[in-house]
Amino acid sequence: MKILKTVGNRRNGNFSNNGINSKWVPTRGVKVKKVPLGMERGKLNKSGGKGNNWAWTIEWLLIDENKKVIDRYVKYKSGESSILRTIVPRAWICGGDEYTILFKDLESGVFEVVDKDAKLSEVLLNKLVIEFPTMYIFKGDSSIITREKVLDDDLSSGSSDSDASSDSSSDSSSDSSSDSILNL
Repeated sequence: MKILKTVGNRRNGNFSNNGINSKWVPTRGVKVKKVPLGMERGKLNKSGGKGNNWAWTIEWLLIDENKKVIDRYVKYKSGESSILRTIVPRAWICGGDEYTILFKDLESGVFEVVDKDAKLSEVLLNKLVIEFPTMYIFKGDSSIITREKVLDDDLSSGSSDSDASSDSSSDSSSDSSSDSILNL
């Protein structure tokens, strides 16, 4: 018989509220994969609410033309009915700067270009996230991103568990650094 110690509203050894080692927990139409207790991503997660007042923690990653992370910002209490354009970190976007918002569908591994005027709840509906959503912001000419098919092989979050199923090529040199989101 396994004895589980209760910690808050979670039991030690149980990574979700939906059964022992469940793959994900349905939350407001979003599939939320919980991480084990004590992990940084779990500690950062302040998503929650009651009734129709739900707020998400969102991780924003600013990327450059070389698909490397320039900056990271975690925003707390972003209402699910918020328009994405209004919750983008203001310090990153000046006046009429061109930028593109990307969201990675963790089930398919594909990065999707997201409409800046969409509600957060619309973007996240039926999507899988790890603890809370991660959004990517690409500043500059959006045709670079929208012209190419953006797959998991092109961009990858350092915090995600992606398969190393990409083709090995001579391009995968030793210039990969900790701030790179390339997963080659």
